[in-house]
Amino acid sequence: MTRRRGFTILELVIALSLASVVFMAIVGIAAQVVRWEIESRGRGSNTGWTLLSLQRMNRELQLATVLYCPYRDASHFGCPGPESDVLSGCGNYSFLNGSFGGANDASQPITAFYYCVGPLGSAYAGSLLRYEARGIGASCPMAAPACGEGSPEVIARRVSRMDPTATYFKRRDDAGGVQVRYVVGSSDRADAQNKELSAPIFTVVDSVVSMSKVYGNPSD
Repeated sequence: MTRRRGFTILELVIALSLASVVFMAIVGIAAQVVRWEIESRGRGSNTGWTLLSLQRMNRELQLATVLYCPYRDASHFGCPGPESDVLSGCGNYSFLNGSFGGANDASQPITAFYYCVGPLGSAYAGSLLRYEARGIGASCPMAAPACGEGSPEVIARRVSRMDPTATYFKRRDDAGGVQVRYVVGSSDRADAQNKELSAPIFTVVDSVVSMSKVYGNPSD
């Protein structure tokens, strides 16, 4: 009759050690895959919001006939001047039409647009928002809403200033348009959405969006 030999303590320790190493390697690879997936989605979302916001404003300004804010000189009926935290203007409109301005084509609606970044405390805090007013006989500019109220179109999320003193929009008559300056995402490692990532996800937007209208008219 043969005796069956069991495992020794040393063999069990070695086996458990090897199993632990393999298990930890599998866990590490799985965690890295999950992190890559999170970062990939984050970068894709960040890129998407950046492109959407720039394309939306570029298309809007190409069709605009009036750039109301930022205004070229001093305050312009509520617009602070050449630099502003809002972007507003109109299509199919001129201040030179009639006594107080009017449509270039009376059979077509006037479109007034207004962009702003939702303030803290609003339902759209940190989002780049677009408001629109459209209609036959409408005026320019649209009645400015309280940014973050109503039902605006969200064209970018997690938007912040390039630095604490920077405005979001700056008039650039030399380039025939507006310089847009903001950050999509966050470069701050303390940001809750960056803590588990290998590097913060953010995009710096510093671009000039040009209008197709001629800038020889100082009233528009």
